[in-house]
Amino acid sequence: MNHSRSFSRTNILVYIYILFLPIIFPHPAHSGEQRKLSLTLTDAVMMALDKNRGLMASGKYAEVAQAHADALTGRLLPIISASYSASRTDSPINVFGSKLLQKRFSASDFAITRLNNPDTINNYHTDISVTVPVYQGGALWAGKRAGTENAAVARWQYQADLQATILRVVETFAQLKQAIAQRESSAQALKAARSHLVNTQALERRGIAIASDVMDVRAHALEAEVVLQSADHQVAAMRDRLRLLLGIGPQTPLMATGNPGLTLPARNITDWLENAEQNRPELKEEKHRLEAAHAGVDAARAPFRPSIALQGVQEWNSSTASPRNGNITLAAELRFNFFSGGSDRARLQAAEAEKEALQLTLAEMGQRVRNEVQAAWRNLEEAKTRIVASEQVLQQSLESLRIRKLREQQGLERTSDVLDTQSHADHARAKAIRARYALIIAKARLLAAAGQLTPEVIR
Repeated sequence: MNHSRSFSRTNILVYIYILFLPIIFPHPAHSGEQRKLSLTLTDAVMMALDKNRGLMASGKYAEVAQAHADALTGRLLPIISASYSASRTDSPINVFGSKLLQKRFSASDFAITRLNNPDTINNYHTDISVTVPVYQGGALWAGKRAGTENAAVARWQYQADLQATILRVVETFAQLKQAIAQRESSAQALKAARSHLVNTQALERRGIAIASDVMDVRAHALEAEVVLQSADHQVAAMRDRLRLLLGIGPQTPLMATGNPGLTLPARNITDWLENAEQNRPELKEEKHRLEAAHAGVDAARAPFRPSIALQGVQEWNSSTASPRNGNITLAAELRFNFFSGGSDRARLQAAEAEKEALQLTLAEMGQRVRNEVQAAWRNLEEAKTRIVASEQVLQQSLESLRIRKLREQQGLERTSDVLDTQSHADHARAKAIRARYALIIAKARLLAAAGQLTPEVIR
């Protein structure tokens, strides 16, 4: 009987444990269940600037270039080093030298027997040295200039990559919103096509429509289904592209919310061209690259000039570990390079040719930037006109469709003409949607062409 009571109590405890187990140890969410990301354009841009892998790599390259510049700056400063070593030897020449350095050489050490077969000796050597590169033909200063300019090149390359990333995010976000709008439009078109099919079948039963009209409307509905499927695929593709830009997982649910827009200053084309010349990161990058090439020419001329260096060494040598018997050495070196087989001359020619090539590249880039700004300006003006025209065409197409459907119900309009009008209305709606988001993209491209597509202009 006691065993039964014990078993009952045990069962009760097990049941309680099972009951509260989900509360004590909640099950993790299923791997396929992920929190949806609902992002506005501003959110998407900020996330891309924080997590886009390509942009992060560009930032690391800028850090590398700055570290190289710092290393070249360090070469202009004195080099101070210290060393400590211990040795034990019976080598005749080393014993002879160690005794001299320890300042305990005596006349008896000149005995032939002791010179040839010396006793083992310990030597503890300590030294501190200072080397000063006074003048290296201008090579060190030229190297510092080149390093500084190359670091600036990397920084402006990062800025160019940053604006290019923002442009891709704006374009992809707008294209995703466009794809979603077109998907909704396609769904409405399919719904209307199916409703039209029902109405046409009713008209056939009343003797107003014929079998071929029903077949035409059914074919139109089937085409609308294909268009809707294509729109679904386009939405998925744009989401995949946006996930890649944002640096998030390919399976993360992503929702684009809000109405994307950009703040565009009121300027004429001349102002836009001037802003591009002053702000375009690629132009600044190329200018610093040219300055680095000028420094490279100066560095290549350095071997044709003398070099001067100073050095001071304080050393101690002792038979014990404590530093004793100090010696000081001061040295100055003047070096001339009279002949190096023509290699120095070849390096100078290469540096000058690179400088001239970069001058040509900079001039061509300046003209290319002007062309990009002018093209972006024209595209923006065209986008403004197209959005007004597309809205008017859409309203007229919808009104024409409404009238034709009424006439079809009265037997005064052919079904084929109604279907043509429906197709025109569907195309007009798609064009209006494209025009709406093409205007946003055109603004972004003009800002990017002028070098002013920054997070501050996103709204």
